[in-house]
Amino acid sequence: MKKWSFLLSSLLISTAFATTPFYRFWRGYKSPHLTYLNFLEGMRNDFMSKTVTSAEHKGLIAYLPTLPPQHIALPDEIALVVYQTKAAYMKLLK
Repeated sequence: MKKWSFLLSSLLISTAFATTPFYRFWRGYKSPHLTYLNFLEGMRNDFMSKTVTSAEHKGLIAYLPTLPPQHIALPDEIALVVYQTKAAYMKLLK
């Protein structure tokens, strides 16, 4: 069910704009000096909300993060980010 909800959401996001949105997967890793619990707290309390508020007026359409369990051999954060255009994303990198 979650897979279908995600696909439907992606389709709705894609069709709601005149231009083709730019999709990108973000991979993030915790700093070695942080404990995993401190990392999770910082991500949940600060980083995720600040990502949205700092980029929502700069072309960010969606930010869909996940924080896999620590014991899985994946990055500490994986997120699908969607921008209005590739140019909007590239402008944020500067």
